[in-house]
Amino acid sequence: FPPIPPPPPPLNDCIQGTVTDANTFVPLAYAQLEVQSPALPPEIGLGVSADAEGVYRFQDLSPGTYELWCAAGGYETFHQSGIVVTADAPVILNIPMKPD
Repeated sequence: FPPIPPPPPPLNDCIQGTVTDANTFVPLAYAQLEVQSPALPPEIGLGVSADAEGVYRFQDLSPGTYELWCAAGGYETFHQSGIVVTADAPVILNIPMKPD
Protein backbone atom coordinates (compact mmCIF):
# COMPACT_ATOMS: atom_id res chain seq x y z
CA PHE A 1 0.00 0.00 0.00
CA PRO A 2 1.20 3.56 -0.65
CA PRO A 3 2.00 5.68 2.40
CA ILE A 4 -0.80 7.78 3.85
CA PRO A 5 -0.27 11.43 2.94
CA PRO A 6 0.08 13.92 5.78
CA PRO A 7 -2.98 15.94 6.73
CA PRO A 8 -3.40 19.30 5.01
CA PRO A 9 -1.87 22.26 6.80
CA PRO A 10 -4.23 24.34 8.95
CA LEU A 11 -5.88 27.30 7.29
CA ASN A 12 -3.75 30.15 8.57
CA ASP A 13 -4.38 32.76 5.89
CA CYS A 14 -8.05 33.20 6.71
CA ILE A 15 -10.63 35.16 8.67
CA GLN A 16 -13.29 32.95 10.21
CA GLY A 17 -15.88 32.94 12.93
CA THR A 18 -19.57 32.81 13.79
CA VAL A 19 -22.24 35.47 13.32
CA THR A 20 -24.69 35.64 16.24
CA ASP A 21 -27.45 37.81 17.65
CA ALA A 22 -25.73 40.07 20.21
CA ASN A 23 -28.58 39.66 22.72
CA THR A 24 -29.57 36.01 22.42
CA PHE A 25 -26.30 34.56 21.05
CA VAL A 26 -28.36 32.57 18.51
CA PRO A 27 -26.35 31.97 15.31
CA LEU A 28 -27.55 34.03 12.34
CA ALA A 29 -27.83 31.86 9.25
CA TYR A 30 -26.79 33.19 5.85
CA ALA A 31 -25.54 36.61 6.95
CA GLN A 32 -23.65 38.37 4.14
CA LEU A 33 -20.00 39.31 4.73
CA GLU A 34 -17.42 41.24 2.73
CA VAL A 35 -13.74 42.05 3.22
CA GLN A 36 -11.66 44.73 1.53
CA SER A 37 -7.94 45.41 1.73
CA PRO A 38 -5.08 47.20 0.00
CA ALA A 39 -3.80 43.61 -0.50
CA LEU A 40 -6.69 43.17 -2.96
CA PRO A 41 -7.01 44.95 -6.31
CA PRO A 42 -8.51 48.46 -5.90
CA GLU A 43 -12.23 48.56 -5.17
CA ILE A 44 -12.56 44.78 -5.19
CA GLY A 45 -14.07 43.13 -2.16
CA LEU A 46 -14.48 39.47 -1.42
CA GLY A 47 -17.87 38.25 -0.27
CA VAL A 48 -19.10 35.12 1.48
CA SER A 49 -22.29 34.00 3.18
CA ALA A 50 -22.46 32.44 6.62
CA ASP A 51 -23.81 28.90 6.61
CA ALA A 52 -26.95 27.63 8.37
CA GLU A 53 -25.09 27.71 11.72
CA GLY A 54 -23.81 31.27 11.22
CA VAL A 55 -20.25 30.09 10.46
CA TYR A 56 -18.23 31.94 7.82
CA ARG A 57 -14.69 31.74 6.41
CA PHE A 58 -12.66 33.91 4.06
CA GLN A 59 -9.77 31.67 3.04
CA ASP A 60 -6.62 32.00 0.95
CA LEU A 61 -6.25 35.69 1.84
CA SER A 62 -2.99 37.48 1.14
CA PRO A 63 -1.23 38.75 4.25
CA GLY A 64 -2.26 42.30 5.02
CA THR A 65 -4.77 44.46 6.83
CA TYR A 66 -8.46 44.01 6.08
CA GLU A 67 -11.82 45.63 6.79
CA LEU A 68 -14.89 43.46 7.27
CA TRP A 69 -18.59 44.22 6.93
CA CYS A 70 -21.47 41.96 7.90
CA ALA A 71 -25.16 42.45 7.11
CA ALA A 72 -28.26 40.48 8.05
CA GLY A 73 -31.93 41.40 7.77
CA GLY A 74 -33.22 43.12 10.91
CA TYR A 75 -29.72 43.91 12.23
CA GLU A 76 -27.36 46.88 12.18
CA THR A 77 -24.45 46.49 9.77
CA PHE A 78 -21.30 45.35 11.56
CA HIS A 79 -17.95 46.89 10.53
CA GLN A 80 -14.46 46.26 11.80
CA SER A 81 -11.20 47.61 10.42
CA GLY A 82 -7.58 46.82 11.23
CA ILE A 83 -7.89 43.03 10.92
CA VAL A 84 -4.35 41.76 10.34
CA VAL A 85 -4.03 38.52 8.38
CA THR A 86 -0.70 36.68 8.48
CA ALA A 87 0.51 33.28 7.34
CA ASP A 88 1.13 32.32 10.99
CA ALA A 89 -2.36 31.85 12.43
CA PRO A 90 -6.01 32.12 11.44
CA VAL A 91 -7.92 35.23 12.51
CA ILE A 92 -10.95 34.24 14.60
CA LEU A 93 -13.56 37.00 14.52
CA ASN A 94 -16.94 36.18 16.03
CA ILE A 95 -19.51 38.79 15.09
CA PRO A 96 -22.27 39.89 17.50
CA MET A 97 -25.01 41.57 15.44
CA LYS A 98 -27.21 44.19 17.14
CA PRO A 99 -30.90 44.16 16.23
CA ASP A 100 -32.19 47.28 14.41
